[in-house]
Amino acid sequence: NGDEVKLFIGGLPVECTEMDLRALLAPYGNIVDIHVMKPSGYSNQRCAFVTYEHHVSALAATKLSGVHRLSPVDRPIVVRFADSQGSKRQRA
Repeated sequence: NGDEVKLFIGGLPVECTEMDLRALLAPYGNIVDIHVMKPSGYSNQRCAFVTYEHHVSALAATKLSGVHRLSPVDRPIVVRFADSQGSKRQRA
């Protein structure tokens, strides 16, 4: 509907699943889509893209960035607005 907003979620442990992310992020608002990427062989972490129905929900979820850990031994996750397609093209 044009109001949907995609977030980048980084620094996730390899064992993190879509269900884990949904449980963590659903309290902030209606999630339209979650796409969990394959783990990076380099960092042994994974990332995901989460699309919220409303901008205000995504904005609220960004408060987890640098603070929330999926388990006590993990580093805090990164939560930020995903780059728009337009800004990717400009940078290339």
